[in-house]
Amino acid sequence: MLLRLTLHFVSLFRRYAPYASRLSAKSKHKVLAFCFQKKEWWESESPRKAFVTKCSPADATLRSAIFCIFSVFRLMNFAQLYFAKFFGAVNLIDFMATLLYNKNTLFRSVYMKHVDIYTDGACSGNPGAGGWAAILSYKGIEKELSGYMKDTTNNRMELFAIIQGLKQLKERCEVTVYSDSSYSLNPFLEGWIDGWKASGWKTASKDEVKNVDLWKLLLIEMSKHDVTFVKVKGHSDNEGNNRCDKLAKAAIKKLQSHILAE
Repeated sequence: MLLRLTLHFVSLFRRYAPYASRLSAKSKHKVLAFCFQKKEWWESESPRKAFVTKCSPADATLRSAIFCIFSVFRLMNFAQLYFAKFFGAVNLIDFMATLLYNKNTLFRSVYMKHVDIYTDGACSGNPGAGGWAAILSYKGIEKELSGYMKDTTNNRMELFAIIQGLKQLKERCEVTVYSDSSYSLNPFLEGWIDGWKASGWKTASKDEVKNVDLWKLLLIEMSKHDVTFVKVKGHSDNEGNNRCDKLAKAAIKKLQSHILAE
């Protein structure tokens, strides 16, 4: 109920705030009097005196509240000038409405850091020796990650790379994950993941979903951030993806050299 009233107030505020700040004291007095159908109230030569002497305690309280709202209008109109100064072209009223209607959008646009994560996985034999890699990018600063596993699959390495990339983030961020793995991205892009969870991790054909352990870990990490997936073409013109591909393959070679050394 409180939220609905607040939203209604914001709606009225968006509509009437530009006008309220231009009203003279007597004009405001007439507007308020009109609201209560008290003609004698605004015809008085002394609105302030009439307000005090011709109102019941209940009316006085209610009208005082409305005067407070008009005062807030004036303050907000004044604050808009400084808000625009510090936040560019962002409108203060739109900012408030966004906070109430879609807090995620608000946090993304004002508070949350945007991080790009490029990932890739590779496998020598499938199953076989596998490698994964992730590159995190934030405002020109990059961090490279890579690793390997002995007996694994390419799909597991693709998922593991995304998980490891998200784990590096120390606070809630807006994240865009770039990957060439249809296996990793399609469940989210096509909405399959919700069906899997609802059916107890079974596919539409009633088969068990493979790599459930990694899917669950990925969902846990995703819940900490606002994640968007972007499908890129593998071994093409995406620099981040190509670099991850090289890092993942280098990780496999590193594993193989360790095995030979043993």
